Formats: sequence, C-alpha cells, structure tokens
Amino acid sequence: MSTVSRESPEPEVNRRHLDNRVDFRHRVYDVLRDHPPSHLGQVIQVMISIIIIVNVVFVLTDTLQNQPRWLESTSRVIEAGSVTIFTAEYLARLWTADLLHPEVGPVKARIRFATSWMGIIDLLAIAPFFIPLVTGGLMTRGNNLRVLRLLRIVRLARVLKLGRYSEALSSVGRALRRSVPALLSSVFVILLLLIVASVLVASVEGWQPVEGKTEIYNAFDALWWAVATITTVGYGDFVPITPMGRFLGSIVALLGIGLIAVPTGIISAAFLQDAEASEQENSILHAEGQCQLDDAAVTLAARRVIDEVLATCRPQATIHPDDL
Repeated sequence: MSTVSRESPEPEVNRRHLDNRVDFRHRVYDVLRDHPPSHLGQVIQVMISIIIIVNVVFVLTDTLQNQPRWLESTSRVIEAGSVTIFTAEYLARLWTADLLHPEVGPVKARIRFATSWMGIIDLLAIAPFFIPLVTGGLMTRGNNLRVLRLLRIVRLARVLKLGRYSEALSSVGRALRRSVPALLSSVFVILLLLIVASVLVASVEGWQPVEGKTEIYNAFDALWWAVATITTVGYGDFVPITPMGRFLGSIVALLGIGLIAVPTGIISAAFLQDAEASEQENSILHAEGQCQLDDAAVTLAARRVIDEVLATCRPQATIHPDDL
C-alpha cells in the first residue's frame, strides 16, 4: 500500500510570513522616500516638516528668561512628541538602509547610513533629549548647565532635516556641492587679501601711534578691521588714522567689493545649472511618459486591426466544404 507523503505546512507559513515582512519593509522604505509618490508618503513628509518648524519656534522661546508655566509645559510636550516621531523615523530608516544600499551587506548598509550626512543629522535631532536621561542629574549640576544649554542649541540641527523634504533646500545643497572647487579658490584669494591687508595696515599704523583714538596695534587687530572692511560691514571699532593707512583701507574696501561678489556669482551660476538640469530631467520624464502613452495607443490600434482582420477571416474559415 503506497503512502502519500504530505509536506508540513510550517515551511509554507514561514515563507508567507517572510514575504509579508519583506513587503512591509519595502512599503516603509517607499513611504519614507515618497518614491513612487503616494498619499501616505506626502502626508508623512508634510507632518514631519511642520514638526520641525514647530521645534525651531520652541527653541527660540526656550531662550526667554521668564517663561510662563504653560509655555514650559507645552515645550516639554512638544519635545517629547517630536523626539518620539524622530526616533521612530531614524529607526525605520536604519531598518531599511539595506534597501538604500543594496550593493553592500545589511550591517555595512546600516553603518553607511548612520555615518552619512543625513544620518548624523537624524541622530543629532534626538540626541539632546536622550543624553540627559542617560546621564541622570549630572547634566544639571554646577557648570554642566552650560552643557545642557549647548544640547538645547544642538536641537537646531532638526532644521537641517528639512533638506530631505524640501526641494528648494535640496537645490541649495546641490548647488553648493557643485560649486565647492570654485568657492574654495575664491575663499583662498579672500584669505590672502585679508592677511596681506592686515599686515600692511598694522605696519603703517604702528609707525605713528596716536593716544586717545582707536588704534590698530597689531596684525590681529588689523585682521578684524580687514574682515569688517572687506565684507563692507564697517563697525568702526578699529579705524586707520594715518594717511597711508587710510589709503590702504580705501584700496582694501574697493577690492573687497569685487571679491565678495565672486562667490555670489559662483553660487548663482550653480543654481542656474541645477535649474536647467532639473528642467531637462522633467522634460525627459515627460517624453518617456508620452512615449509610453503612444506605445499603448499603437498597441491598442494594432489590436483593433488584428481583431477586424480576424473577424473578416472567421466567416471564410467556417464555410462548410459542401458549399464549395
């Protein structure tokens, strides 16, 4: 008597559970990136953006000396709720990091995300809340209050999270990254001018010291004066008082106007390049979508022609041989 072997349903159940878990991870990954765009992804992005803006407002109100009690309690509630949401977001992104970096293993992918720029920003956004909890009362004793205030300032890092959800801030980041070599060159020229101007003016002003007036005693004082002059701020705390010093100050001021305009032009050009690249990308995507629509229309028309031909041929194919 033959026996029919039946496989245990447990492997199939485990396989389905694993498939559902993988599908859920992909769903979380797609929602966090909002790609492909979905209603839930857009709602989450808008919600996180609003929470970030509210946090920045309460960071400003925390600097008030005499806060009302209702404002302090509201700030604590907003802080706890925001940290909960930011922590969940950070853990979800860490959990799905292997989908962002599929070319490496899961552990390396999570390390790569944790050490990336946005990963560090996400960690800094929640660290000021957990550090006092971990250290207990050590953060609120004596001079450690300064550390606590510093942690409150670190909360401003949350505003950098907007770069992930704002296309405008993303464009700023792309433009700055694209113009880094040219910006470094212009900064080097400006620093060279600052050093040369500070040494020259300090040497000229040191020859004829005048008591009772603001003087430039050394190159460090002259360096602060050069920064204020080149940036066209002109605080007036250090002023050249000799004819030669004023002549050099005039030259430095004129050169500063031109040199400060160089980084502005570099960044503006990078913005224009990024805008053109985005426009070209949108045009390509639109063209690809139009081609897909055209292909679908051609396929539909071809099917109609084939159906018409078959409909015409079917009566001839069904003619009985006796009728011939």
